[in-house]
Amino acid sequence: MRRLLKSGRYKPVKAWTTGGPYAAVYLYGFPNVTRHRKKCYVHRLVATHFIKDKKPGEVVHHKKGPSNNQARNLDWVPVEENLKARKYLGPDGKPKQKKVKDHVQTLNAKKQKHTDKPAPKTDKAPKPLPEAEPLPDKDDYIPDTDTLQQKIKYLGKNSKEFRAAFLEAKKVVKQLKSRNLADLHKEATGKGLKITDKMGPAEWKTRLIAALYAIKTRLKT
Repeated sequence: MRRLLKSGRYKPVKAWTTGGPYAAVYLYGFPNVTRHRKKCYVHRLVATHFIKDKKPGEVVHHKKGPSNNQARNLDWVPVEENLKARKYLGPDGKPKQKKVKDHVQTLNAKKQKHTDKPAPKTDKAPKPLPEAEPLPDKDDYIPDTDTLQQKIKYLGKNSKEFRAAFLEAKKVVKQLKSRNLADLHKEATGKGLKITDKMGPAEWKTRLIAALYAIKTRLKT
């Protein structure tokens, strides 16, 4: 394929394919279409210029696959004959596999054989779930834990889970400190941090970790 330029020289044109096996090019000089160009298939252009004796209603047929657009691989045939050939020939021009059911059954058998393999045995025992931290019961009085600040200080020393949650929140909210935790929680949620004297250390930990999560997700700095 080549295009005639205004200078009188010819420029080679590279064909392209769009979603199918047939190569196409753009022809220019059409005033009533977008960008004055029209998409044309290469095999139709070759057949129109080099293969004569076209009869009404005939279409271009590839003898050995749609990738070969040479004139000796093309022919004008009726639509029914072209459809019949396309049904039994693949893109490479070779006959398609006729026994489709047998082919599908073979693939399914191979897949089933692959999935039926026993799982490899491992001597490793499953890891046990981590146990809850042994914090005192709510009925046990803990000295110097009357205020919220003292409760936070106590959990910081005795609860690994609380310390990890506090450090994660501080990475996101740089101004987070133990003394302003309640204020930041109110700023993030609009609600006060309720921790009563009837609660035990386990309940302190749950409420405070939830407060740290709310601060981390809503007050990013």
